[in-house]
Amino acid sequence: MSRADDDPEPRQRTLTEKGLTYELDVRGKERRHLINNLNNLSTSLSDTLKYEPNPEAVKSIYTIWLSAYEQLLSVHEKVQGLLDLETAKHDHELFERQSVDFLTMKRAVEQWFMEQSQGRTGTKSDGKSVRSRVKTDVSSHVSIERVKEDQRKAELLGRQEAFKQKRTIAEEKLRLKLKEELEIQTEINVSDAKSRILAHLEKSILEDSAFETKPQIPDVSTIKIDKTQESFGISVARELSKPRAEINKFSGSASEYTRFKRQFQSRVSNNTDSYDERLNYLLQFTT
Repeated sequence: MSRADDDPEPRQRTLTEKGLTYELDVRGKERRHLINNLNNLSTSLSDTLKYEPNPEAVKSIYTIWLSAYEQLLSVHEKVQGLLDLETAKHDHELFERQSVDFLTMKRAVEQWFMEQSQGRTGTKSDGKSVRSRVKTDVSSHVSIERVKEDQRKAELLGRQEAFKQKRTIAEEKLRLKLKEELEIQTEINVSDAKSRILAHLEKSILEDSAFETKPQIPDVSTIKIDKTQESFGISVARELSKPRAEINKFSGSASEYTRFKRQFQSRVSNNTDSYDERLNYLLQFTT
């Protein structure tokens, strides 16, 4: 077994955007050069058929012409392989319009050789008779080429539709992934905000507790009101007759922080010296 059989299949080279542009430019110039060369060879071949219809002379020029034509087709396939589907379609249509004369010339020469082999033509043939045969063959040739092009078009459309479906699936997967990441990040942000607010609130409560004492609510039945205590008694009575304020739960919104802090200090901090009790109430009134 040779070493070539043991070597793994070479990996296909992936071109960068700059490399792809360079490759397209090189192949495009090469294809245009071959088209110009074929035009010149076609003129020489036509003149040979017209003025010197010697089979050997025609065969010599036609061999060179055919080699250039096959090289052109090879370069065209390479150009097509570098293009996306839509661009490749337009490029191929343009190439067909440019190469229709080459196909006509090829069929005309093949027909000429066939007639020569069957002895249906003399030693002379003019360009006018060649063009007449060409016009007769164009219709059938175009029909065959049209069928081939329809098959190619159907294949390209199928590949294009498959590509669209793959792209749609990929976009949907990406959208779902981004949505999930956004939800997780939102929850993290909310949790961080609550932690910062609760830490700040706890710090404020601890600081305030160093300066505050637990208020003593007097027993109204034991209060003896005289003239000097009359105003104080009235204030106490008014305080007791006020409706009991409820503490709204804190949801983490910065706009609710000040009101919640004021309510918590008024209803909880001012009525207990126990830090554990304050913390329990704090957990109850936060969401």
